[in-house]
Amino acid sequence: MGWMAVAYIATAVIGASQSISAGRAQAAQYKIQGLQALAKGERDSVNANIKANEVVENLRRVNSAAVARGFAGGVGGFTGSALTVQESNIRKAGGDIRTLQVAAKERKSFGQIQQQQFQLAAKEAITSSKFDALTSIGSAAMSMANFATPSAPGGPVASPTSYPSHLKT
Repeated sequence: MGWMAVAYIATAVIGASQSISAGRAQAAQYKIQGLQALAKGERDSVNANIKANEVVENLRRVNSAAVARGFAGGVGGFTGSALTVQESNIRKAGGDIRTLQVAAKERKSFGQIQQQQFQLAAKEAITSSKFDALTSIGSAAMSMANFATPSAPGGPVASPTSYPSHLKT
């Protein structure tokens, strides 16, 4: 085996190693992106819950003001038009709160789904890099087989005939 063959094999092995390293690096990148997506989903979910709490706090302020206006006007704060205003506020706030609670769950789920997609991409990157490495090694093996095939001096080896020449008609 000549120095060219050794250099070719070394290059193929280095290329295969590089393919596996690149696959691992890509997989690590996907895992980080998956964790980022999960964290974003969690953060968005928490923000939706904070907004729901703000709706409750605003409802409390608005209804307190309605009660105070009712008593200040000489009417009961928990009866008549003051009660009607409070009930209307509660219905509207309740709808907003339900919407925000659904949004919180959806955002958290979306982050989890994205993380799973990135995990699958990481596995695929590893598998693909191994396939690339095996292809590189296989290609080198085929080339080495071609280097190792002996040839007759002055040209290629003649193919054998199926029948001895004295049996031909």
